[in-house]
Amino acid sequence: MTYTVTIHRTHTLLKLTYKKGELCKIEIKSGCLNSQQYQQLGAILPPREEDIERYQEQWNGSVSYREDVPEPLSLYGKFLDEWFAFYKHLYGFPPKFTGADGKALKQIISYLQQVSANDTEALATWQYLLSNWQKMDAFHQKNTDLKYINSQLNKILQNAKRGNSSATTAYSDNFKREILQGLFTR
Repeated sequence: MTYTVTIHRTHTLLKLTYKKGELCKIEIKSGCLNSQQYQQLGAILPPREEDIERYQEQWNGSVSYREDVPEPLSLYGKFLDEWFAFYKHLYGFPPKFTGADGKALKQIISYLQQVSANDTEALATWQYLLSNWQKMDAFHQKNTDLKYINSQLNKILQNAKRGNSSATTAYSDNFKREILQGLFTR
């Protein structure tokens, strides 16, 4: 967990990072401290995350402590997280990820957005493909590279549809009918 500490008198912002409840990293985000202030810095830094509220009360008015709430992931970030989890689960280590992989993933996202009713369905389709990868043809199963998936996305979606036509899913009938059935009849 991370926190922003504001030292009001010096207009200094610090970022504190806690791991397993213990302070492990201090960064100056803005402002500066002189040598005397550095020496006294320990007095305002809670060594344990559980101490933050007590320090907030103790330094009320001169130092404030605010928990940093992570911003929600973008659609790209959600697709990327799904991809990394899939790859790590399949092979036991994270994939090497390059600019070409990022470009391929963006193209996959764009295509799935075009054929889906909304971003939620596009992400659900991606999750469905990855979670059912073991049901693909053996050739596709061996080719898990994003650049390959992007270049063969139509065939992979067709394969997923054929291979899982009797499976029940959590997708709406409308989604199945309009997206998966209509998509590949061209």
